[in-house]
Amino acid sequence: QFLYFIGWGMETFAPGDRVAFLDTERSWTLGHIVKIAKDGKKEVITCKADEVPGKEFMVNTSLKLYKATDELFNEEPDDLLLLTELHEATLLQCLKKRFLRDVVYTNIGTLIVAVNPFKKIPCYQPEVTIEKYLAEGPVVQNQLPHVWSVAHQTYFELVNDRQNQTILISGESGAGKTVAAKIVVEYLTAVSCQKATSEVKDATNQVGVKVQAASPILESFGNAKTVRNDNSSRFGKFMKIQFSTDGFLIGAHTTKYLLEKSRIITAATSERIYHVFYQICAHPDRTKYNLETSDAYVSCNAGKCLTIDGVDDNEDQAACLSSMDNIGMTEEEKTSVWKTVAGILLYQNIEFEEKIDAQNNQASFLDEKNTELLKSSCEQFCVDHQVMLKELTSASTTVGGSVMTKTYPKSKSTDVRDSVSKVMYDTLFQWLVDKINLTTDNTENTANWLGLLDIFGFECFEQNSFEQLCINLANEALQSHYNSYIFVEDMKECQREGIDTTDVTFADNQACLDLLSGKKSVFSMLDEECALPKGSDIQLLSKLHDTFGPGQGKGAKPGHEFYGQPRGEVQRKHPNSFIIRHYAGGVIYDVTSWLEKNKEPLKDEMKLLIRGSSDTLIKCLLPPPPDKSRPTAQITVSGFFKDQVKELIALVNSTNPHWIRCVKPHPAKKPLMWDPAQVMSQLRSAGVIETVRVRKAGYPIRFKHALFCDRYCALLGSEGLNRTKDEDSSQTKSLCQKILDAVGIDKSSGQMGNTKVFLRQVAFIKLNVEKERAVDRYIRVIQKVSRGRSPRHDCFWLFVKKHKVRLEEELKQQAVQAEKDKALEEQRQQAMEEATRIKEAELATKKGKANAIVAARIRGVYCRKMLLMKFIEEERAKEEYRIDALLEKQNQAIATLDAERLKGEAKEAVWQKKKSRDERKRICTGGPVDFEKEIEALSASMLKEKYKKRKEEQRNAYDTKLHDTRKHREEERNKKEEERRKKQACETRQRVLTVEVEKRAQEKFLKELEKKEKQKQATEGDRARHFKVACQRFAAQDDWDHNREHYLARDYDNRSKQERTMRNKQWLVDNDYYSNPPNVLLAPDLTAERGVPSILTQRQKSLEESYQRRLHRDYEVLQSAGVDPIESLQRDREERLEALRTKRKSSTRHADK
Repeated sequence: QFLYFIGWGMETFAPGDRVAFLDTERSWTLGHIVKIAKDGKKEVITCKADEVPGKEFMVNTSLKLYKATDELFNEEPDDLLLLTELHEATLLQCLKKRFLRDVVYTNIGTLIVAVNPFKKIPCYQPEVTIEKYLAEGPVVQNQLPHVWSVAHQTYFELVNDRQNQTILISGESGAGKTVAAKIVVEYLTAVSCQKATSEVKDATNQVGVKVQAASPILESFGNAKTVRNDNSSRFGKFMKIQFSTDGFLIGAHTTKYLLEKSRIITAATSERIYHVFYQICAHPDRTKYNLETSDAYVSCNAGKCLTIDGVDDNEDQAACLSSMDNIGMTEEEKTSVWKTVAGILLYQNIEFEEKIDAQNNQASFLDEKNTELLKSSCEQFCVDHQVMLKELTSASTTVGGSVMTKTYPKSKSTDVRDSVSKVMYDTLFQWLVDKINLTTDNTENTANWLGLLDIFGFECFEQNSFEQLCINLANEALQSHYNSYIFVEDMKECQREGIDTTDVTFADNQACLDLLSGKKSVFSMLDEECALPKGSDIQLLSKLHDTFGPGQGKGAKPGHEFYGQPRGEVQRKHPNSFIIRHYAGGVIYDVTSWLEKNKEPLKDEMKLLIRGSSDTLIKCLLPPPPDKSRPTAQITVSGFFKDQVKELIALVNSTNPHWIRCVKPHPAKKPLMWDPAQVMSQLRSAGVIETVRVRKAGYPIRFKHALFCDRYCALLGSEGLNRTKDEDSSQTKSLCQKILDAVGIDKSSGQMGNTKVFLRQVAFIKLNVEKERAVDRYIRVIQKVSRGRSPRHDCFWLFVKKHKVRLEEELKQQAVQAEKDKALEEQRQQAMEEATRIKEAELATKKGKANAIVAARIRGVYCRKMLLMKFIEEERAKEEYRIDALLEKQNQAIATLDAERLKGEAKEAVWQKKKSRDERKRICTGGPVDFEKEIEALSASMLKEKYKKRKEEQRNAYDTKLHDTRKHREEERNKKEEERRKKQACETRQRVLTVEVEKRAQEKFLKELEKKEKQKQATEGDRARHFKVACQRFAAQDDWDHNREHYLARDYDNRSKQERTMRNKQWLVDNDYYSNPPNVLLAPDLTAERGVPSILTQRQKSLEESYQRRLHRDYEVLQSAGVDPIESLQRDREERLEALRTKRKSSTRHADK
C-alpha cells in the first residue's frame, strides 16, 4: 500500500503524507494518510487524526483532503490576509492556536473576528492596556487587534472626515455581541474626552454613565436564557452615539428591532422567558403585586429552567431599579412598569374551561380559581375584570342595528389571552426605549454620530418559524450590504485601476434577498394571504410552491435558485414547510400559525378596554383603534419589519461601515473549549470564509506607485537607487514595471494599475525575497569598503606617529602661509572697496552738478511761463469785468425806458378816461357834434394804438435777444470749462506716459552705462575735460538765454498801458464788439482763432519752442558727459507741477471772483 499513489488535480498523495481532512463532526482535522485503497472505481483514503488516536476516518473526495506542512499550520498572523496559503484548514488552525493562548481578536483587513473566551483575560482588561490604545494616533499600529482598535479608528475617522460612521456587530447567540457593544461604548467615552478639560470630561463621563445605565434595563426586559447563551438578546438595536463639533460624546439614541414576542408566554426546554419575570418574582416586595415565586407561573415554568448558574435575579433587579433612577424614571412610572409585568404573569396563568352553550356552540368560561386570577391581573392593569372576561370569551358585532354576540371556544380565548400579553409587553418595552432616549438623546447639538448595530445573528434550529425568517431576512440584508461594500467596491477599484478581474468571482445574495422581500416575494405573498377573509397557512404554502418551486414534468420551469421544497424523509418530518437557501446554508421553515403571527391580533374593543385603565402609563401603551369611517391598509408585522430593515440598510449605506464578527467557540460556554465544526459554521455564516477567499483570489496587496518604488528600488541597482523623488507618475510607473519584470512576476501574480501596483501573496513573497537578496549584496559591498578603510586608517596613523615632528612643522608653516595669504587677500579686498567708493563718490558729484544745471534751466523756463500765464489770467479777468459793467449799463438803460413807457401809458389811460367823461357830458347836455374833430381824434387814437403795439413788439424782441445772449454766454462758459477739464485729463495722462517713458529710458541708460563702465575707466581724464568744456558752454548759453528773456519781458512790461488799451479798443470797434458782443472771454488761443494778432499768443509759442530746443540740447550734453538726467528731470518736474497746480488754483479763484 505504501507504493500506491493517488493524484487529484495538482495534488499528489501517498501513504504517510501529512494532511488536513474534512470530517462531518470535527470539520478540518490534522492527521496523516494511513492507506489508499480502491472500492470499485472509487479511491478511498483512510486517515488518522492527531487529536483522536486509534480512530480511522474514511475520505472519498479530493475536496475533503488538503496537504499540510508544519510551516503553513504554524503561522499566527494578526491579519488572516497575511496567511501564506489560504485554506479553510489553515484559517481554522490559525484562529484555534491564537484562541488557546488567549489571543481572541484577529483582523481580516478592516474586519475583526472576536472569539468569545468565556473568561476574563488580563491583557485585555481596561485598567491594564487601554491607555496604550488611547496613546496611538488616528490608526492603531503598534498594538494587538482588539475591539478597542476598531472603536479607536472609527472615532478618529468621524472626527477627521466629519462623516457618520457605523460599527456592525453580528454573530450567533452567545458569541459576545452585547459585551462587544459595551466595550465599544466604554472606549468611545474614554477616547472622546482624552484631551478635554476637567469640566468637559465630567460632562462626557456623565453622558457615558447614562448610556451605560440603559444596558441593565434593556437586558432585563429584552434578554433571556437560551440553549446557546445564558444572556441572549432577543431583539435587535441600533444605537446612534452622538458627538459634538469638538468630538465629545454628548448623547445617544436607541432604536429596537423585532422583539421576540413568543418568548413572553413560553420558552423551549432548558430555556427561560425574559429575565424580568424571574427578577420580579425573586424580589422581596413581590407580594405588593400579588405575586409568588416563579415556580407558581406557567410561563416561567415553560422551559423547566427557573434559575441560571452564577446569576442572582434579585441582584439583577436591584441593578435594573438603579438604572431606572439614573435615566430619570419617577416612582409612579416604575410602579406602573412592574404592575404591567406582574399583570402579564398573572394573566398567563389563566386557564379556560369549555362547555356547550344554548346555540350548541363551544363556549369558554372561567372557574372560580381562574376568575380570581383574572381579578388579580385586572387589578394590576387597573381595568374592569368583568369587561375583560367578556372580551376574552366572546365577540360582539352589530348587524342591522342589533348586537350579536358570538362565544369563543377555549382555543380562541387562549389566543386572545396570549395576544394581549404579547402586545402589552412589546409596547411596554418600546416605552422603556423611548424613556431612555428622552434622557440620552441630544440630536439638536449633534454634529456627527456613530451607529452601533447589535442585532441577532443567523438562526437555524430544528424548528424554524416566522421569527427565524424575519431574523434571517435582516442578516441577508446586512450580508448584501457587506458584499456590496467589501466585494463589489473592491472589484470596482480594480476596474478603475485597469486590473483584469475576470477570474475573480464571489457569491452575491441579492437574489435571495429579493426572494424574501422583493415585489413578488415570500413576505408580500404572506401579506396578501393575510388580507384574504379565508386565508390560511396551507394556502400560503401552496402559493409559495407554485410561484417559486420547480415545475413537474419535462420542460417545466426550474424554480427559484434559492427556494426549495422538502422531499422524502425531510418532507415527512416537516410537512408544512419550505426551504430557503441562505448565504449561510439552507433553512427549513414551518408555516404553522404564520398568518396569526403576521396580523395585528388585538381587536378594537380590547384596545379600548386597556386604554381605559386608571393607570396613566398603562392607558397610553396601546394606540387608539383606527377610524372605521376611513379605512386604511392594515400594517402587518412582516411589512413593518421589512420597512425597518430597508431604513436600517439605507442608514448604514450613508455612513462609513466597520465590522465586528463575534464567534462562539463551543456550545458548552466554557473557557479554552474549541469546537471546530461550530466555529467553521459561524465563520461561513458571517461571510468570513468568503471574504478571505475572495481577497486571496483577487489582489489583496496593493501599493501606490511611489511607495512601491521606495520599497523595491534596490532590485534595479543604480537606476532605482539614484532615482529622484520628484519624478512624474509616468516615470514612476515605468520603474514599477521594470521592478516586476526584473523579478519575473507575470500578470497572473501582479498587475500594474493606474495609480497602484496589485499583487497576490505569491508575488509579494517573491518580491520580499529578492529584495532581501539585493540588500544583502549591497551590505556586502558596504562591508568590504568599511573593512578596507579600517587598516588604511591604522596605517595612516602609524605614519603620522613616525613623522610627527616634521608633520607638525609643516602644519605650522602651512598655517603661517595661510595667515599671510589671508592678510594679502584682505588688503586687496580693502583696496578694491576704496577704489569703488571713490568712483561712486565722483559719479555722485557729477550727477549732482548735472541735476543742479538741469533744475536751474527748467525752473527758469517754468517761472517765466508762470508769469506769462498769470498776466494772461489777469487780463482775462479785467476784460470780463469790463464786459459785465457794459451789460449792467445796458440793463439800466432798458430799465429807464421801461419806466418812461409805463409813465406814458398811465398818462394815456388818464387822458382816455377824462375824454370819455367829457364826451358823455357833451351828449347828455345835447350840444352840437363836430364830426371832423371826432374823426381827427379817432385817427390820432388809432396811431397811438399802432405805436404802442410796435413798441411792445420791440420790447419783446429785445428781451428775447437779451435772454438768448445770456444763455449763449452760459453755454460757451460751460463748453470752455469742459474743454479745460479734458485738457487737464490729457495733461495728466501725458505726465504718466512721460514718467513711464523716462523710466524705460533710465533703465536703458543704466544698462548702457554698465556696459561702458570699463571703457570709461580708461579715459577718465579726457571725460573730465570734456565735461568741463560742456559745462562752460552750457553756462554761457544759459546766460545768453536768460538775458534775452529778461530783455524781452522788460520790453513788454515797459510798453505803455495806454497803448495796449487803445489797440484793444480799436480791435473791438473793428470786430463790431459793441453791437454784437462775444459770449466768451478773450483768451490767447481764442483770439488766435479769430485771427487777432495777439502778442500773448506769439510770446507763448516762442517760449515753448525755445524751451524744447534748450531741453533737447541740455539732454545731449548731459548724456555725453555720463550724467543721468532722467532722475533729476523727474524729481524737478514733480516739484514744478506741484507749484503750478497751487498757483493755478489761486488764479482760478481770482478769476471766479
